[in-house]
Amino acid sequence: MKTKVISKKFLLVLSLLILFTSTKSLSANNKECTFIVENYLQDLRKLENVISLEIKIYNSKKWIKNSYNLLKSFNNKLNLQEKRKKHRAKIKVIYNFGECSYNAKLSQNGDFNDHINIENNGKISRSLKIKILNNENIAGFTKFKLLLPKTRNFENEIIFTDLLQHFGILSPKTRYLNVKINGHEIKYIFQEEIGKELLERNGKPEGPIFREDESLVFFDHREWVSSMRKYTQPIIINKNWIIKNNNTIYQSLTAYKRLFEFYETWKLQYWNTGKKNIDIIIPNNLLFNNNKAVMNDWVKFELLMLSADAFHGLSLNDRRYYWNIFEQSFEPIYNDGDVKFNLIKKSQRGYIDYPKH
Repeated sequence: MKTKVISKKFLLVLSLLILFTSTKSLSANNKECTFIVENYLQDLRKLENVISLEIKIYNSKKWIKNSYNLLKSFNNKLNLQEKRKKHRAKIKVIYNFGECSYNAKLSQNGDFNDHINIENNGKISRSLKIKILNNENIAGFTKFKLLLPKTRNFENEIIFTDLLQHFGILSPKTRYLNVKINGHEIKYIFQEEIGKELLERNGKPEGPIFREDESLVFFDHREWVSSMRKYTQPIIINKNWIIKNNNTIYQSLTAYKRLFEFYETWKLQYWNTGKKNIDIIIPNNLLFNNNKAVMNDWVKFELLMLSADAFHGLSLNDRRYYWNIFEQSFEPIYNDGDVKFNLIKKSQRGYIDYPKH
């Protein structure tokens, strides 16, 4: 009799332990799926298997208030304080073989008010930055953007990023994707965030990625202080990479020093030639470090950007630079070219003085 009581207690404790462990595992994995995940590991990594997304923002009142505050921003420039506000959400991913749900955080993307729109029915659509929580990912992406198509000239962005990838230039994975946000249907451009996953997908060693520090020119949400641009410097995007070990610190400092010199060279040329309407950086040895293959990549990148009328992506603040720790040189990463595919007038072409090798 005593043995039976002990057995029942043991089974009860064991059942509760299993239930608790399963619940904890589900919470930690941040993923609820309608299929056996282990049977679809390869398929889950493919963006083409994602049919659509359904996003439920938990605090809809906060979301709506934030949206209307952004719409009231001054001089077409989004309010920085409102832009930085984050919203917790549940994202359901509809695949062609089932569904999965993930916890996420999202915030406003973009600097200007073309990234937020109020429609005829009163619904608001916004460009968004998405971060998937608890070490989970959607199609291999932990961070990505959902962009209003008009901000990237619709399919121009998709066609051009595919073209750059064909020529071996680093560019983010981009495609159209249908999304519901709290029941509101929006056709977005999905674009991966520039970072570690982009490098891994292209077989590149992880290394520092740089952009311009815009804090001097965007310090006031109501003004664009272009005169301050001559004082801007590069900044590392993937800051956590720097502190991994002594070698990553050394590589980051080496890359920063070289890019700093490049910035100074570019700004002297930009401000002293009188061609202030043309944002074209002339590739030089500070970028490719006597590496002919890397130099050719810069030439291809510049010419493709020019031929597609993607001048926006050639400006100092929109460029992204990847430091290849093996090649000890910089490689271009495409970012926001505002691709128009228009014919370029002779007066717009600027000048490109490539070194002779």
